[in-house]
Amino acid sequence: MSNEFVRLAKDIIGRLESGNQYGKIQAKDTGLLSYGRYQVTLSSGHLHKVLESYVNQSKGEIASKLQKYLSLTRAKDKRLASNDSFKKLLVQAAGDPDMQRAQENWFDNNPWKNAKKSADVLGIKSPAGYALLADSDVHGGLTYDVGNTKKRLGKIGNLDAGGSRITEKKLLSTYLEERKGRLLRNSDKNSVAAAGKLAEAKVLEAQAGSLSPQVSQKISSLKEESKRLKVNSRMLHTSATTRRMPMWQRLISLGDINFRGDKNGKVELSIGKQTFKVKGLLPGAAVDSLPAASGLSKPKRTTSEFSKGKKSAKLPAKPLKQKGSPQPAKKAGSAPKPSLTNVGRKASNLQIKIGTLAVRKQAKPVISIKPPKNQSKSYLVKRGQTLSGIAKNFGYKNSKQFLTDFKKLNPGSNPNRIIAGKRYSMPFKRF
Repeated sequence: MSNEFVRLAKDIIGRLESGNQYGKIQAKDTGLLSYGRYQVTLSSGHLHKVLESYVNQSKGEIASKLQKYLSLTRAKDKRLASNDSFKKLLVQAAGDPDMQRAQENWFDNNPWKNAKKSADVLGIKSPAGYALLADSDVHGGLTYDVGNTKKRLGKIGNLDAGGSRITEKKLLSTYLEERKGRLLRNSDKNSVAAAGKLAEAKVLEAQAGSLSPQVSQKISSLKEESKRLKVNSRMLHTSATTRRMPMWQRLISLGDINFRGDKNGKVELSIGKQTFKVKGLLPGAAVDSLPAASGLSKPKRTTSEFSKGKKSAKLPAKPLKQKGSPQPAKKAGSAPKPSLTNVGRKASNLQIKIGTLAVRKQAKPVISIKPPKNQSKSYLVKRGQTLSGIAKNFGYKNSKQFLTDFKKLNPGSNPNRIIAGKRYSMPFKRF
């Protein structure tokens, strides 16, 4: 999947998670072992998904060596977090295009797919909204935050408790409030759990007499869990107060949720004390649209294709006259007879006499192509508009005929009471 919305989300989330490093490793929190541009974790099972994809599509030596670890990643074996040989192979694999592709494919098929589903639930349309939802899924808690936001506010376009229309900016701000609150609550829970594990370890240590190997291992495990929970608590609190949430809140409050950026098309974002810029989006970018300069080859035009906005089309090729070929003799004073082949176009070569000087002028073909009659088009009705007024925009001189065609396309809709903000199928007949 290659489109501008997902490219933007990846730029931001990759920066938040790893500084956009495919080989970044972190083994301090409850994820046990986090890896790659999007920090997929061992404990969630996503690290296994990435490695399995990589091993299946790469025939390199590193992939072959990592294959023997798949049974351990599938089992989420916590010993891998301290396995230096395994971690060294992960770092080496990061430079392999197959590994990078595996990480990007994981993002497309997991966080991005989930973000699109959640966007439909909340009515989100902006690139900032999609990126925020994908970030929540990478970081954890997307389904919980979406559910709470919908329960609290509803969907974009609905009316809130005060009777005001819910805008996307308002919904995203509410979503961030829910997400920040959850992060802080989870931070506190992790802190309490860390203290509990450590206290349990101390109770076992205080037991009289020598400790059995099993008890010693239990104490060591409890201390390790306590340490990871404490790191988790600190990271969640940092995300809520100094890194992730402040970045998103600043972006939403400034209002550039469509990521148009400055005069150079750049959007400035801040993570803590660090500031960075990402490439913004051009007007008209859609969630599954390809970037303007994607590197893909453009399809060749056929004789029936049009270029949007240029009103140009290629006509069937006309046989060219060979130089030196005999020309039919013309009678003196006779005018050239009209040719059926020239109907609907200007002659390709016009001769204009200026005094005694003949000037040959190239003229562009005039093309008259009529679209099929009785077509329809989806139209969003604006406040204050009526069908009789809209009829003129769709080429109807007779508003009664327009109303008749409208009823056929929109059964059950009252043409005398159209609703502002609602889409209708409008007939158009321009010829």
